[in-house]
Amino acid sequence: MLKYFFLVVISFSLSWNLSVQSFISGKVRDSKTLEPLPFANIYINNTTIGVAANQDGEYLLKNVPTGINEIVFSFVGYQTNTTKIRANDGETIKLNIKLKQVEKELENVSINSTRDKDWEKRMRRFQRVFLGETKKMPLIPKFLMHGVLNSMRISHQV
Repeated sequence: MLKYFFLVVISFSLSWNLSVQSFISGKVRDSKTLEPLPFANIYINNTTIGVAANQDGEYLLKNVPTGINEIVFSFVGYQTNTTKIRANDGETIKLNIKLKQVEKELENVSINSTRDKDWEKRMRRFQRVFLGETKKMPLIPKFLMHGVLNSMRISHQV
């Protein structure tokens, strides 16, 4: 009898907690084109509560704490948006956000390649020791020596 009593009390307390939770829902879009931003990140600042938008930019943030919350919207290549909202028990808030694109110009990158004689020498030795050598097949085919297997050095120019 006592087991059933505790079971009833626990089930009522769980259902009461579920009924008073707040929700925030909406859509995240580009501010210029109004296109949805799929998989944008939405979270409550200084908590572990967050969600990613679906492919249509729609989201549903559950378990929003009662009171004033700071909601953060972010997406790669866009400015992060922070909005403060007040949530009451059991309330569902509709919050549509438009994010602005960040325009950044990338720096120039140049790629230069040089032949590494030491590497070629070690490759011939490796091939001779581990793969063997035949008279019909050279150790390293010429096309590999002059292209694919050359070492590359990347320099960064501003």
